[in-house]
Amino acid sequence: MGNRKHFDSLEEENAYLKAQVDFLKKRYPNLLKEE
Repeated sequence: MGNRKHFDSLEEENAYLKAQVDFLKKRYPNLLKEE
């Protein structure tokens, strides 16, 4: 996993991942619908 970003803390990593998920939800709203 050489392309992994380095984060100072777990909180920072979690915030980054959450931002990625939010971005994807906005961009592809139908992608995550499981109904």
